[in-house]
Amino acid sequence: MGWSSPRTLRAGTLVAAVVAAVVAVVSVVVLLSGVGGTGFQTAYSDLVQLFAAAAACSTAALAAVRTSGRTRGSWAALAAGSGSWAAGEAVWSWYTLRLGVQTPFPSLADRPTRPGLRRGVNEESFGSRTRRMSG
Repeated sequence: MGWSSPRTLRAGTLVAAVVAAVVAVVSVVVLLSGVGGTGFQTAYSDLVQLFAAAAACSTAALAAVRTSGRTRGSWAALAAGSGSWAAGEAVWSWYTLRLGVQTPFPSLADRPTRPGLRRGVNEESFGSRTRRMSG
């Protein structure tokens, strides 16, 4: 392990878990209560997601540095994925919060993950699928 004692690591994990729980509870309260209006809700949601992605990236990268072998590779892959998430959230936040424009969704980056977009068809092309009940 090297750098820290198991007791220090457990204390750090506990602190991180408590911080994550507090952020989650505050986020639920803020987003469900509607406090601050739509602009605040958007900014809060975007920035909390950006913070979560950056925290995931940094902690996975730190775990990769502290381990070796296949475990290091696994942590490095998680750090890379979380870093990509953080980069995407940063771009999304820049569009919505700084430029004030609607984000490009679905974009070309969504094409491989959405079957309808691969065929050139999306869900809106089919209209509503709900049945009307006659009384």
